[in-house]
Amino acid sequence: EDLLNIPIFSETIERCHEIAFHLGINLNSLIYKKDTPSIENVLNSCVVNTAIQVGLVNVLHLIGIVPDYCLGVSTGELCCAYIDNCLSIEDVMLSSIAIGKTYTQVQSLYERVALVGIRYNEIEDRLPEGISIVDDTLPNTCVLSGASEVLDDFVKQLKNEGLFIHTMNVGSSPFHSRYSFPTAQLFSQSLKEVVKDPKSRSSKWICSQSNVNDDLVEYLSNSLQTSITLQEFSKLVPKNSIVIEISPDSFLQDVFQRSHTVIPLVNTTDACVFSSLLSAMGRLYIHGIQVDVNTIYPKIEYPVCRGTPSISQLITWDHTKYWPISSKKTDSPNIKTIHVSKYMKDNPHIQKYSINHNAVIPATDLLMHVWQMFSVNGVKDELVPVTFENIYIFEPIVIQHEDDDYMGIMLQPSGNFEVFIQKEGNNVIEIMKGKITDLKPMKSVLKQ
Repeated sequence: EDLLNIPIFSETIERCHEIAFHLGINLNSLIYKKDTPSIENVLNSCVVNTAIQVGLVNVLHLIGIVPDYCLGVSTGELCCAYIDNCLSIEDVMLSSIAIGKTYTQVQSLYERVALVGIRYNEIEDRLPEGISIVDDTLPNTCVLSGASEVLDDFVKQLKNEGLFIHTMNVGSSPFHSRYSFPTAQLFSQSLKEVVKDPKSRSSKWICSQSNVNDDLVEYLSNSLQTSITLQEFSKLVPKNSIVIEISPDSFLQDVFQRSHTVIPLVNTTDACVFSSLLSAMGRLYIHGIQVDVNTIYPKIEYPVCRGTPSISQLITWDHTKYWPISSKKTDSPNIKTIHVSKYMKDNPHIQKYSINHNAVIPATDLLMHVWQMFSVNGVKDELVPVTFENIYIFEPIVIQHEDDDYMGIMLQPSGNFEVFIQKEGNNVIEIMKGKITDLKPMKSVLKQ
C-alpha cells in the first residue's frame, strides 16, 4: 500500500482498477483492505499480482532501467509480454482476469500438493500414474500434484526413504498440473477474446517453453499447463547477470544465487515495502546500474511557498566517531616514526622474512609506508597510482627483540624520501632512499 505514494505506481494501479472494475472486480478494495480470503481466491490473486508487477515494471522504466532480457513464471509471462511490448496494460489485465475466471471453473477438491526434497530429474521417472511435477523453483526440491489417495501413498514411500515431505490441500486445481489440462482450450478461447492485436515476441523475452514459435495466445495458454523446470530454465540466462525480481515472493534467489546476482525489487514481509524498494535501488547502483531516484517522487515546482519549512534543522553532524583528515600539502617534509619491536609484534607476517635467521622488515613494507604518506599528503584517494624511481637500499633493518630502535621515514614535498633507523645512543643509519611521484600527471602528459 505504501508504494501508492509513488505517482507512476499509483497511476498504474488506478488504470488497472478501472479495467478490472468494468468486469466486477474492485482492485482498490483488494489492495487497501488486505482481505486475506479474497486475495487467496485464484481470480483475485491473479488480478492483484499482475497489477502490482505491471506497476513495478513502470517504476523500473521511469528510473531508467531497460532490461536486456525478461523471463516469467506462470502468470509472470503476462508481465514479460508487457515488458516486450507484445501486450498493452489493458491486454495484460484482461488476460489475468481470463486466467482467474477460467481456473475457478475447474475445481479439484480431492487434489493435494506435496513439496518433496529431491530434484525433479531424479524423481520424474518414478512418478505413478496421476501424479505430476508442477514446480522446481527451489534447488534440490520439487512440487508434486495429484489426487489425494494416489499422492498420499507415494508420499509414504518417499518418507520411508528419508526424504523431506510437506503436503497441503488446495481448493482449486493449481497451475501447471494435469488437472488444469481441461481448461486449456477454454483458456485459449478466453484469451483470444480479450487480446485483439498481440505483437510478436522478441529475442529479449526468454521463453520458458519449447513451443517458442507458437502464436502468443497459444504460448501463454500452454505455459500455464506444463510443469515449471526453473533449474533448467535458469541456464538460459547469461552467467553473472544481474536479475531484478519483481515477484513479491522473491523465490528466484534460491534458483539463481550461485550463478547470478538476484535483487528482489520488493519484500512484502518488510514493515515498509517502499523502504525495501529504495534498498533494492541502492543495491542496483552498487552493482553499477545507474538509477534516477528523483523520478519516483512528486516534482517540486519552484519557487516554493513562503511557509515551506526548512529541512536544515533535520540535518546534523555525527561527532561520535573520530575521522582523520588529510592535511594539505606543505613546504615542510613529512616525517613518520615507528618503534621497530612493536611494529614486528603488530605485523606477525614479518617473521617469515629473515637474513641469517634474523627477522628483517622487507623493503616492500618500507615502500608501502612511503606510499601511504604520499597518498595522504593533500590527495583524496587512500592509495593513488605512483611511480617509484632511483631506489637505493643500503642495508636491511634487522629486528632484535631487546633493542629499542626507532625507524624513521622522511618524505620531502618534491617526492624524495629517506628511510633511516635510530639506534640507542642516537646513532642514525640510512636504510633506503628514492623518489615517489604521482602517476596521474604522467598519464596526462602521455595523452597530450
